[in-house]
Amino acid sequence: MTEELWNELRQCMNKYCIVLTPQDRYAIDRDLILRFDVNPYSPFYEPMIKQAVQYKREGNYEEAIRCYIKIFNEAKCFNTEIVRYLCKVLICDGELILAFRFLGAAFCELKIKCGPCPNPYAPSIPWAQFDDMDRLVRACFNFVHTQNIKTFCAYAAPIAGNPNYSPKCDPALLLMQAYRIITP
Repeated sequence: MTEELWNELRQCMNKYCIVLTPQDRYAIDRDLILRFDVNPYSPFYEPMIKQAVQYKREGNYEEAIRCYIKIFNEAKCFNTEIVRYLCKVLICDGELILAFRFLGAAFCELKIKCGPCPNPYAPSIPWAQFDDMDRLVRACFNFVHTQNIKTFCAYAAPIAGNPNYSPKCDPALLLMQAYRIITP
């Protein structure tokens, strides 16, 4: 992610920050808790989501992220399901820690507003964020322990919608992020 795009996403997050809590492991920026909506998103956003998915499949992650930023700015909050879609793009773009924190924050918000997940090992919408987070952690664990980028690519290829997925970022940077995710 370019510095310019990171600044756009950060500005969006700052607009919809509701509470500062420095110790929350799932806070997006260790001090940022976001305003979330756990209800189904409006069908109005469907064309933008489809465009973002198309960008993701083409490997144009920056434009996909911009689509999601536009949605969040129009909705004036972060919808937990749309955050899940954003996280898929972030993972493909090599932003593992940010994806992990977004998924964790969305999952925490779901627990607060909807109660405990009935069975966390058989997730359903809206509990798919837990499953996504769990898969990301397992992929990071495998990548760190094998030190083989192919293990990460096997995890990310279905997310990217591209069987030939290869990360655009430096594998060493990706490995460092994976290590940080599995070691709190």
